Amino acid sequence: MKISEGLLYGYGVFETIKVLNRKPIYLLEHFNRIENSSKVLGINIDLDFENFKNKIMNEINKFEKDTFALRISFLKNKENSDIIINKREIVYTRKMYEDGFKLTFSKILKNETSKVVYHKTLNYLENLIELKNAKEEGYNEVIFLNTKGYISECATSNIFVIKNKKLYTPKIESGILNGIIRGKIINHFKKMGMEVYERNMGRDFLVNGDEIFITNSIMGIMPIAEVNNLKYDMKFTKKLKGILTI
Repeated sequence: MKISEGLLYGYGVFETIKVLNRKPIYLLEHFNRIENSSKVLGINIDLDFENFKNKIMNEINKFEKDTFALRISFLKNKENSDIIINKREIVYTRKMYEDGFKLTFSKILKNETSKVVYHKTLNYLENLIELKNAKEEGYNEVIFLNTKGYISECATSNIFVIKNKKLYTPKIESGILNGIIRGKIINHFKKMGMEVYERNMGRDFLVNGDEIFITNSIMGIMPIAEVNNLKYDMKFTKKLKGILTI
């Protein structure tokens, strides 16, 4: 592979896809997001959905295991792009869902005016460093506020708050990646008749919530047990694990 903008500057986009029973989950949604991001950021991925699907299925067929994760990266290379596909194990265990995650706040602020924060780019170092620091302090994930003091997202996930039987989540303009599972959750609860609000939320809103959960394409829905040692109920959230239709 030639030295490219992707390798030199982290100029690229990626998706991480869950493979369950040898089936890639929400593949079209992942493709649509990476296609949209590549257009916005000027990366030519030069693939339609069928070709993308064939590449993914060819990778899946190389492995004996039925369940794992695939990361698909497109690195800008002048007018073209290079594709790299990596396999990794799924690290979320049953005990994690039973115990719930512990969250803390990052001292780093998300810049909601930046184009980059709304896309899944290879510039993930800040998230990884903050996540590493949080884990060293005994937490599982870290929450970012934006420059206006509103909650944006976690290092690798979107965040939801249940309060008075209503569902709240930061609006996209808060500086978040619009997660695929985030969208599925919002649509599901609206169809069920539950009130769902995308809004600005400060720390106090989180503190006063009844339950909290986070989501991404690999973990699905993860209950939150604590935020900075403040404990939360998880009774309702623990029932949500199987609500998404695969």
